[in-house]
Amino acid sequence: MTQAVILGAGHAAAAAAEACKARGMSAVAVTRHGYTGGMLGFSRMPDAGPEGVYRKSLNERFVMTGTPVLFNTHCAGIFTAKNTVRGVLIANRFGTFLLEADLVIDATSSEVALCHLEGDGPRATRYELNFDITPVDPKAEVVPSGKNMRIFPTLKPEARMISLVANVPSGEDPEVSMRNQAVAAFKKLRKQGPLKDARINTCGGVRPIGKNRKGKAYGNLLSLQATFPETLPPLFLETLEARVYSEVVSCPLQPCEKNTKTQLFSHGKLLKAVCQSKPFEEAPVGVKAFPAALDETGVPSFDCEAFVAGAGTGGTLASLALARSGKKVVAVDENHALGGTYIMGYVIGSWHGYKEAIYKQTVDETAAEQVREGTSEFFACTRHFDLAFAQYPQATFLHDSTVCGGTCKYAKKGDAITDALVYSHELGFLRYQPRVVLDASDGMFCKLLGLPGEVGDPFTGVQQTSSQVGRDFQPRELPGAVCTFGDIDVADTTSWNDLNRVISVSMRYSSKWHNAEFYTPRETRRIDGEYRYTLYDIFSRRRFPDTIACVLNTFDNHGSFPTSPIYLNNLIQEFWTDARDFHVRLPLRAYIPRHFANTLSIGKSFSGERDAVCFCRMNSDIMNASYALGLVASAALSSGKPVDFRTQPLQKVQKTLRELKILADWDDQEVSLDEVKSLLKKPFPTAVVPAQLVPWKEVLPVLKQALKRGGEEALNAAGAMLFHGEKVSLQPIRKHLQSLLPQDMISFEEVGEVFRYKDISGNVTESTARTSYGRPATAKIPMWETFNHINTIAGLLSAAGVPEAEDVMLELARRCALTTDHIVRGTTAYSLCRRDMHYFLFQRRMYIIALHFLHHPSARAVKPLQKVLAHYFPQCLAYNLADSTDLRIPFPLPMLAFADLLLSAALAKCGGPTKRLEAYTKDSRLVNARFAQKILKSLDA
Repeated sequence: MTQAVILGAGHAAAAAAEACKARGMSAVAVTRHGYTGGMLGFSRMPDAGPEGVYRKSLNERFVMTGTPVLFNTHCAGIFTAKNTVRGVLIANRFGTFLLEADLVIDATSSEVALCHLEGDGPRATRYELNFDITPVDPKAEVVPSGKNMRIFPTLKPEARMISLVANVPSGEDPEVSMRNQAVAAFKKLRKQGPLKDARINTCGGVRPIGKNRKGKAYGNLLSLQATFPETLPPLFLETLEARVYSEVVSCPLQPCEKNTKTQLFSHGKLLKAVCQSKPFEEAPVGVKAFPAALDETGVPSFDCEAFVAGAGTGGTLASLALARSGKKVVAVDENHALGGTYIMGYVIGSWHGYKEAIYKQTVDETAAEQVREGTSEFFACTRHFDLAFAQYPQATFLHDSTVCGGTCKYAKKGDAITDALVYSHELGFLRYQPRVVLDASDGMFCKLLGLPGEVGDPFTGVQQTSSQVGRDFQPRELPGAVCTFGDIDVADTTSWNDLNRVISVSMRYSSKWHNAEFYTPRETRRIDGEYRYTLYDIFSRRRFPDTIACVLNTFDNHGSFPTSPIYLNNLIQEFWTDARDFHVRLPLRAYIPRHFANTLSIGKSFSGERDAVCFCRMNSDIMNASYALGLVASAALSSGKPVDFRTQPLQKVQKTLRELKILADWDDQEVSLDEVKSLLKKPFPTAVVPAQLVPWKEVLPVLKQALKRGGEEALNAAGAMLFHGEKVSLQPIRKHLQSLLPQDMISFEEVGEVFRYKDISGNVTESTARTSYGRPATAKIPMWETFNHINTIAGLLSAAGVPEAEDVMLELARRCALTTDHIVRGTTAYSLCRRDMHYFLFQRRMYIIALHFLHHPSARAVKPLQKVLAHYFPQCLAYNLADSTDLRIPFPLPMLAFADLLLSAALAKCGGPTKRLEAYTKDSRLVNARFAQKILKSLDA
């Protein structure tokens, strides 16, 4: 079958994909963005409404035609032979590759293919930027300010879209310059009465105006005139798509001679490239892709002091710290603006964490800019980083660019990364030779250099991705729209196949108004560092001589689950009476990749246990820690010596960090033995973890004395000793458990505005209290506290491996099969660990049971597990094996998927039927398939 390569993923590209299918050709689309929709998917156009409408509809069209879309991927060059296109060179975070092409269809508005073949020519100086403003009186007439500004209605009556066309001075960044001009233009516009309270809500990317040229004849290059005019005529999109479809269907194919020598053109320059004969194994099914290596002599090289791979929340703050220290820093990112998840993912603020230091400074400055410039919080954050970087001419930000994975080099002798290959949409291939490297790309940079580490879920290596509900919070404006919150699916972000699959899943449950950048990695890669940070470090409030940041946080996990029932049970939120947040100290050693001396890993990818990383992942934590790492890198550069972070003196840097409050006042505080003694007298299980905060030799005699005194002290002491592996009489634990079991909550229902809770003895409690999410406020219900304590004891017994644990788990399994369906609606790790959202759900107990029997199989568990599966999960297996593009799947089912899988795995481990688990090996969700395969393999062993 012939292969067509479509450049772009907007309306023209979708029509081209449908035309390719009609003529029996396979096709693959390439877009530098992280979403479908092209310009309309990114910024607003007249009467277009929210960009998510276009992203969702176009994505479905690509899926229906069987056309994989390679997101965050650049067309980096065109291979030709005798004026015939032989293939397309693509560049992304995984490397550079040749896509073989029998037909190349350029459906971009910037004529990418012709720019590569013939050069950019004179740079465009005229650009358009679209932004929307709200609130506006729906009945008010708004008059444009100047001939270069047009105002249009949107699908939301209280909003207007503004199209601004302006010139960008030579040498200025078009994105930043146009945002500056938009703010200035809107300032004049706000003087009108109807707009006095309006704000700039969101702002898209810029597009060049006025190219539309005709190039030379290249036999199988179809260059569509897809550039949007400055003024859109009626039915423009329909006319455009009809013309594109007709051109692609009727375009004659001119086969090229296979043995003809090819030439590679990139931005009008002739480059040399060597392509391997073996196809790339991870390419999407049906796509011919071959790894390609460039001849370095054709790529311009530049020196810099610091190279930052990724300019997200962490990379931006590290870059700012370096720039403020006077260092020459280059930051590279796939997006059009600095800030990453904080901007592109629209995760503004920090729900918890240490909200002081640089984070507070950033928030305060952003709030002031928001008031001064009349912008929304979202747009103000973009502007904040624009203005911050503008102060430092030695800082370079390459937007719409990628570090080409696997093409960077390091000197093995010196353990130093020596250079990095970058592809910039504006500038082409560039090579940088830095003294220090900061990997702020979720560990991807280190991974592609071959550095060992742990990716995603410990069981499967699958990474968590997230679909954020972002810019538009008004789904009610579209009839039947569904708006969901937070995490949708688990996907391997290093797999093209999984990336193409997950976008359809995330689109399915996201608001019809908007799906933010198509995925944002959550807990992803963790590097192999000089030190592996652990949960024990957090529980013990461990202090380090090389601490560079402090975190005040709690357990906030996404994706899969801890491997121990005691951690799954989330005991940590019940230990402290002073605050639910833990005092966490982050050591520099955990950010240093083991094999590279001049490199730091920024953000969530630092070396640590997956569940330890979850304590340190909020915006405030990442911003403060990343700024600290930027200061560490700056100090290393100033030393005048070859950079080796493993031997970096930190005394001066730590003094600065204390002055900035990145190192908090409580950094050097310790827990005393007297505090542990006082906790023993409080309700169970307050002393379980605090008992390890002082030397065990000192605390163990105190616990033994408490056992003799009996009561609550004995119960706490027994729990603490059990948690730490000490042999102890289980009598206090048994006695407490027996007193709780008759009061165990067994059902929950919502009756009108009333939430009704019922225990196993028939007692009923009613409440109308709701959380800020509108969910039942169960944390204050005594019946629910009893339910929690039973789970706590079950987790302690399971973790200790005592024989009594099996009987307790079997009893809890029996009770799970008695509960009502209404209480099983939220089973992701995220929802389980959110006390204010889904914390009341019985799935928490089901996971404890499943994990116990995975670690401690028993034939006695076969029938109870079968009963639970039959009662709760009859549809889950059918859902998981269904085509992931099926939009008819009811919402709760995907959230139940992993619970079903874990229970099925536990059933197989206990000697029960494996048929259900075998079916999961064909699951469309990669995390489930890999987990099932791993369990079955362990059974064979």
